[in-house]
Amino acid sequence: MCLCYMAILVSAKFKKFSFSLYQDFDYGGKHWSYTFDINKCVNVPSYFNDITSSVKTEKCIWLYRDYDCQGPKHRVCPDGEPRLLDFNDRASSVSTRKYVKK
Repeated sequence: MCLCYMAILVSAKFKKFSFSLYQDFDYGGKHWSYTFDINKCVNVPSYFNDITSSVKTEKCIWLYRDYDCQGPKHRVCPDGEPRLLDFNDRASSVSTRKYVKK
């Protein structure tokens, strides 16, 4: 019974993870953090839309220029990205995979 419970906890741990978007380069300024399910698309709140300049994440994610994981995208992995040079101030949504809307 104890092993079953541990298996559920381990399984749950791998289905969710966190990332943080920062307003300024080098993880400075205001930030927005979120914990979400793998293979889910999350829209950035309107107050943080198109102001992301750096990112920290536990797993690789895709940033999208448009809501609902549409439009041009940029990949960020766990090392983080202290300076989003080509994608600075453009993130509107986030996913853990290249999202294909059906």
